[in-house]
Amino acid sequence: MEAPLILEDQKQIVEWAKQLLERHSSASILIEVLIGDKKKSDFFGDNLNEIRELYKNKNSYWRTQVINAILQQQYRLENDIKEGQIVTDGEVVGFADDVDYESRTFDLYSDKECHIDSFIDSFEIDSFKRVK
Repeated sequence: MEAPLILEDQKQIVEWAKQLLERHSSASILIEVLIGDKKKSDFFGDNLNEIRELYKNKNSYWRTQVINAILQQQYRLENDIKEGQIVTDGEVVGFADDVDYESRTFDLYSDKECHIDSFIDSFEIDSFKRVK
């Protein structure tokens, strides 16, 4: 299943949920807290009211994309790098391969065919941008 495409302001909500999921919360509980109005414990973060307001003040398609990203525990941004692109972080340049939107990582190779002997390293997607 392809990772949901979200906007930069939706990322704040998805990252909030991702942090809580890593602390052993469930996606269904997070969604209930997100769409609900009840006061919840500090477990859900100091910025819960801000997260709820951001979520509730958007249209249904926008909210659905957020819910899908939380349920799938992955997302992609419109400007994310894609496999086969030449990418850089300002210091290292190479070809992106094996892009993983769940961990937000990818492998970087020095040749387009991504041979094992041209592997440079694994990096975070958000640290790189496409070379134009």
